[in-house]
Amino acid sequence: MDLFQKMLFVFMFGAVLGWLLEFAFRSLKSHRFINPGFLVGFALPIYGVGATILYLLSSFEITFIDKSAVYFPFLLFAVATLVMTLIELGTGIFFLKVYHTRLWDYTKMWGNYKGVICPLFSLIWGLISVGFYYLLFPLINRLIAQYFIGSYQLIFLGFAYGVFAVDVGYSFDLFGRIRKKALELRNEYNYENLKVKAKEFFNKKRGRPHSPFLFRLYTSVKRYLNENDENGSHKPEKDSSKGKNNQQ
Repeated sequence: MDLFQKMLFVFMFGAVLGWLLEFAFRSLKSHRFINPGFLVGFALPIYGVGATILYLLSSFEITFIDKSAVYFPFLLFAVATLVMTLIELGTGIFFLKVYHTRLWDYTKMWGNYKGVICPLFSLIWGLISVGFYYLLFPLINRLIAQYFIGSYQLIFLGFAYGVFAVDVGYSFDLFGRIRKKALELRNEYNYENLKVKAKEFFNKKRGRPHSPFLFRLYTSVKRYLNENDENGSHKPEKDSSKGKNNQQ
């Protein structure tokens, strides 16, 4: 497998693993199933980007750095923390500025900047990165060497990225609608709160639970934006009987 194909595999591996971590963390914290991130499927691209960068950093041999030295884990932690924090900052600011949407919210965390980065989660990123280097990096190399060879890699990558491309296109269409609504109302949306409100609204409207993993939840978000004002209250339907009475 050449370097480009390796990067495709590592990106998807990191995106899916990151989704699993976020799903477990957020669901346990909220005591309900939560589909994290802005995609419908089981992937978080920010983790995929981070995993790809970490894989490249782990693969490179730098002559003046001894990876067996005592200082190396601390150096790795510092560099990885900086890189991953910059990725989180760039992603968070991009969605805030372009789509007026907050994908995650650290505003209540100590030392946060614009609610998109904070010292605690930067520390967590650094620890995850060190764990990636010592635990996952060797595992990924073994998976690539043993299983993803020949036609298997093409089948896996083709299927995974085909589904991923559809998911990305669908999700960015949704964010385009959110952006339009946010500009119209001069408002900023918290995406996780928006999904929760849409789910609760349609649970009450239809009388049955909404799955957090189906495309129809995202369709419901679109409908929720159209049917509710900026305060989240349902727009009252026009009383057609008044018009009839006036005509009479």
